Order: sequence, then structure tokens, then C-alpha cells
Amino acid sequence: MRTRHTPHSLSGFPVYSSAFLSENELVLGGGGGTAKAGIKNKLRLFHVGPERSLEILGEVELNIGEDAPMSMAADKTARTIVCGVNSTIQNIEKGSNENCRVYTLKDNIPVSLRTRGTIPTSDPSDYQIESHGPVF
Repeated sequence: MRTRHTPHSLSGFPVYSSAFLSENELVLGGGGGTAKAGIKNKLRLFHVGPERSLEILGEVELNIGEDAPMSMAADKTARTIVCGVNSTIQNIEKGSNENCRVYTLKDNIPVSLRTRGTIPTSDPSDYQIESHGPVF
């Protein structure tokens, strides 16, 4: 059974992962994945206000051809975010997929601290490298 997705107010930005850095700071990861649909893959930091209002504080675009951030966890004390983001298909085929990424915040912008590959393979079918969009 497929996950039932819920519509949100962030038009043009499919959300695939999220984590709270504090009671009112929310990081969202999403985008168009590896598809060349014109939707850029990003990490976005939001302030969550009264009545669940969202105000964007900062964002970073991921490299073209990489996947959207499909998983995320936050360390509130260290103010870091760990994301699962597959590298480009070309890099995966060469055996290099830096799919585990750690970010910190600098002036409310997610900044890469380090990357690491966690699955040693050059077969793109070993990774979820394409998203098929929300199902309503």
C-alpha cells in the first residue's frame, strides 16, 4: 500500500522529508528528484508561527542531477541536519554515491559539513533515485 500524501501550501515544492530543529524551526527537504521537471531540489528552513503559519528563513539548492532529500533527522543540540540525498546517476555508476549528508546552519542557510557514501555499489537500481510525485 502506498503512502497517502497530504496537500500543503508550498506550491511547486514537493516535500519528502522534514525535521524540527527547535519548537518553531522546521526544515523541509524536497523537490523534483532526478527528473528534469524544472523543480529544484532544496533544503528550506522555516519559522513556524502562530496558527501554524510558515515564514521561510533560508534555503539551499542541491546540485543539478542529484536526488531530492528523501530522509532527514535533526540534532537540536548541535543544530545539524542529516539527510539522505543520492548523488547523480553518473556518480553512482562510477561507484561514488555520497548519499549521507550533514548540514549545519549559517545565517539560517543550510551549509554542507560533510558527505559520506553508506552503500558501496555502482548499480543505480540499488537506490531510490527517482520520485514519482504525490498520490492523492
